[in-house]
Amino acid sequence: MANVAEAEGQLRGLLKIASGTDALRKMLETTKSYCSQKIDFLLDEDYDATNSLIAIFRSAADEMDVQRQVMETFVNASASSSEFVAYLLRGATEFMEDAWLWAVDPECSNRHLFAALLSNVTIAADHCVALSRFDSFATNLRRLIGADFDQAGEAQCHCLNIIRNLSQVKEIRDEMIRGDLEGGLDCMKFKCFSTVTSATRSKDPTVKKAAFATIRNFCVDSDLHPFLISQGDKLLTVLLYPLIGPEVLSDDENALMPKDLQYMLPEKTREPDKIIRVHILESLYLLCTTSAGRRWLRESGTYYVLREYHKWETDENADVLCSNVVGVLIRTEEEIGCDNIIRFMFPESSSTNSLS
Repeated sequence: MANVAEAEGQLRGLLKIASGTDALRKMLETTKSYCSQKIDFLLDEDYDATNSLIAIFRSAADEMDVQRQVMETFVNASASSSEFVAYLLRGATEFMEDAWLWAVDPECSNRHLFAALLSNVTIAADHCVALSRFDSFATNLRRLIGADFDQAGEAQCHCLNIIRNLSQVKEIRDEMIRGDLEGGLDCMKFKCFSTVTSATRSKDPTVKKAAFATIRNFCVDSDLHPFLISQGDKLLTVLLYPLIGPEVLSDDENALMPKDLQYMLPEKTREPDKIIRVHILESLYLLCTTSAGRRWLRESGTYYVLREYHKWETDENADVLCSNVVGVLIRTEEEIGCDNIIRFMFPESSSTNSLS
């Protein structure tokens, strides 16, 4: 215990030195290693280690390696401690405001670390809510959604994860969609739907998973279904194309589908990642909660895609979801008897939050 106390005392003293010396770099490396084992050191408000690290970070504007070491300490701590995340949101709001800016700045050399920090911070829904109370939230959310996700990279992966995490919260996803409809926060269109659907074509599997999970979260809210349905063939193609294989469908069956889904080539393969397939099937199942969603899926030939997909699927969870969707689609609206059947599909609640 004496050795631990002595080590902490030395670190506390060294953290008051904000210069770019080699000793400082070594101290930061020691701090990062120590905090990975004992995060409480960063949470002690009496010693204020976290704000000391932030002060070092700010004083080292021209020393990227020093800033990197501070950020790596924070990223590691935020990945393993929700208490540390809450501490940042409560006691380091100015730094977190800046982290937003740097996370979406393509010129920032440590952008991936700021994005990783925000990705960790937004894992829990209550932390997303706390972040949404920041004055700069609307501006930074616009920047985030406007980022370029066509370029694969660590920062892009983290940024898409931030969007997915934020979409856990109904109020935030309402604003995201309202941005597409009405101008949203500060009367500037987000074009969130376009950003997310474009990301489903990414070659990076992490980006794809986050994009499909975000779409699934949008499908949770029945009041957003009219907007989603209004996207027509674009959304349906995003959801169904990964489930389609090389099977030959009849002309009548093909005629129901969007043109991009008709007459697949013999070499067409299905999405190999079962997590993505599950996200898609969850989206379809959630769209089945409303009569408008069910009619849209029926009239677009979804049943025929799932009929063939069911024969191919070997994952039990995905296959059960597929059967659930088909079970709803093959019933008529007269048999179902009401518009919104979410309370029957999810009997534990009359409404549902995200499935993250």
